[in-house]
Amino acid sequence: MRRYLLGVLVASMGSLSCATTPVRPSPPTVNASGVWTGTYTFATTVMNTQMTNNSPMTLALNQTDTSVTGTCDVKGSSQMKPFKESITGWISGNVLSFTILGGTEINLIVSDNNHMGGGTRGLRGGISMSLVRGQSEPFIR
Repeated sequence: MRRYLLGVLVASMGSLSCATTPVRPSPPTVNASGVWTGTYTFATTVMNTQMTNNSPMTLALNQTDTSVTGTCDVKGSSQMKPFKESITGWISGNVLSFTILGGTEINLIVSDNNHMGGGTRGLRGGISMSLVRGQSEPFIR
């Protein structure tokens, strides 16, 4: 019985080590470097009423291989506070992923190297972004 339990324990530990192996991103198929402008939309439901707030936004990005750095600048509106923060993310295939607002993960699909859109959906609502490339030069700090 002890040998059986020891075998189960060793097999379990082996499967745990396999589960923690990081997944490598796919090579990027797009270049996200540049200045992107568009619309940031936050949608939420309060007391069974759908509320949507739109704001102009800019993403200024610099891509090196699969790594992306830059800034996310949301101008705000009468019902939305503006914010500007540094972002660090990655590209896998044609999907740009990064986090904003203390951990909200954003996934944007970059199409034809000049348009991107997507967002996230959570318990408090959803964020979407729709952007076009304004300039092809990389963002320089």
